[in-house]
Amino acid sequence: MTTNYSRGRAFEYEFPKSCKPLQDLSGKVFGRLTVIKRVENKSNRVRWLCHCECGYQTAVIGKSLREGKTKSCGCLRNELARDRMQKRQSPLRNRTHCQKGHEFSPENTGWRGTGHRECKACRSQNARRRYLKRTYGLSLEEFEEMLRKQDYKCAICRCNFKKRCIDHDHKTGEIRGLLCNHCNTGLGRFRDSYETTSAAAGYLARYEWSRIIRDEPPSWTLKRKRQCKTEKK
Repeated sequence: MTTNYSRGRAFEYEFPKSCKPLQDLSGKVFGRLTVIKRVENKSNRVRWLCHCECGYQTAVIGKSLREGKTKSCGCLRNELARDRMQKRQSPLRNRTHCQKGHEFSPENTGWRGTGHRECKACRSQNARRRYLKRTYGLSLEEFEEMLRKQDYKCAICRCNFKKRCIDHDHKTGEIRGLLCNHCNTGLGRFRDSYETTSAAAGYLARYEWSRIIRDEPPSWTLKRKRQCKTEKK
């Protein structure tokens, strides 16, 4: 205890305790780590170079070693996490097929962020089901029924279509049928107008009748003949 006089008033205070001498940890073992030597400090904290049982070397703060906070280079934490994951694994993980009978082949197996398997076919089907319900208010069963009624063909051109577009009235939202991409785009270009579509049909009909009267071949045959001539040359 020391007395200090300042401006005629006495103040008593204690000197701070002196720092403890640095303890040499070389050669000591902490968990899986064996201390080799001291290395450069980091943020004014003493660090020691340690050799782990897995063969990896890492620099660890001395306080973490003494208090038992660091016991390995990180391999122990990974092993414990792997053991916990194996204990939480469901017995269904060893199945070869999903609940709907799809095989878990390499092409049909997906992985979630949680590390669980999932069937890609079921995931795609569920996504399609949610899209139909959210956008058009249709269930997947109703969509399949519409396909069967149309004999799996476009409602206008009767072609076998792969990309199935759901045609609906943009004013009322009523579903009209399933179309191919070309027919659905054509209706959109004509702005779903019956008058415009009828005028276009009449225009094509007049052209066809005039061609028949003149007894001329279709334009696509003339174009094909010109191409053949150029190829021969």
